[in-house]
Amino acid sequence: MLNNYRPISNLSYISKLVERVVAQRFTRHVSVHNLFPPQQSAYRPFHSTEAAVLAVHNSLVRAVDEKHVSLLLLLDLSALSTL
Repeated sequence: MLNNYRPISNLSYISKLVERVVAQRFTRHVSVHNLFPPQQSAYRPFHSTEAAVLAVHNSLVRAVDEKHVSLLLLLDLSALSTL
């Protein structure tokens, strides 16, 4: 049965498996040693984009309350991939 599978077709499966294992181990290592910046939401358990948006909103509201000038610049970098 294994003779039916060509080695080339197994490469994508193996690479995805290795990528997943490395990503899990890296994320665990960074979390255990507190290497993530405090405001980072990506690649962290129990941190969502909603939490990130609330943190930005909170920072802007506090800056306005303290009468600081604030600027929010949003860039859509996904548009660059279509060039």
